[in-house]
Amino acid sequence: MFTICLGIVVDDTIHFMTRFRTEFRGCGNAYLAVKHSFDAVGKALVITTVVFVFCFGTCITSTIPMTRNFAYIACIGFAAALAGDLLILPALLLVFFRGQIEEHQLTITE
Repeated sequence: MFTICLGIVVDDTIHFMTRFRTEFRGCGNAYLAVKHSFDAVGKALVITTVVFVFCFGTCITSTIPMTRNFAYIACIGFAAALAGDLLILPALLLVFFRGQIEEHQLTITE
């Protein structure tokens, strides 16, 4: 179960990071790159996660405790991963790319 959740979570994170890198190379501004990344892939991340939660959520009605527990943990893991991708990841990107923003803006204004 862990590997299923981890694979989907990593896929969503890579999807966001790839778009961020493309946007950042284009504009050199981390804030705009995060905003454009949200606009481009945010909806896809949310829809994908909602679909997975509903699919795994059907197992919550199972009479088999092991299957039911698997569904609970998977749904919580997907929701937590989405929150991390939409809240924590952009904040970290803005913090880590702050110095590069200032350098890029200096070269543009000179």
